[in-house]
Amino acid sequence: MLPAGQIRLASGKFVTLCKRFKDRVLELGDPQRGVAPLVSAVRKVQVSAKRLTALHPDCLQLCLMTKCYKAGFSVLSDDILEVDQPRDFYLYCYYGILIVLRYINNRPSNIHC
Repeated sequence: MLPAGQIRLASGKFVTLCKRFKDRVLELGDPQRGVAPLVSAVRKVQVSAKRLTALHPDCLQLCLMTKCYKAGFSVLSDDILEVDQPRDFYLYCYYGILIVLRYINNRPSNIHC
């Protein structure tokens, strides 16, 4: 993957590419394949750990679908203080709450990642 500095220079195009990647793994029926690349992409495109990106909700969606709650928790562990798009924040909260609730209800017996 490219260095974070280069990705941030064209972050809009990179986010679009990552969203298409997420859509494609969902079309193929293999969302597990998209979790690690999107977690990495979130970290690369983030200007700071306190800033929500447009990729956060997509990453959490894949984590939820694949029961990769630990990967979801790694994304949720940052204290988000800066938000550009309210829709991204709402989806981040929605998927984040679902990940926490499903983790609590399923405890480590059914966790895949």
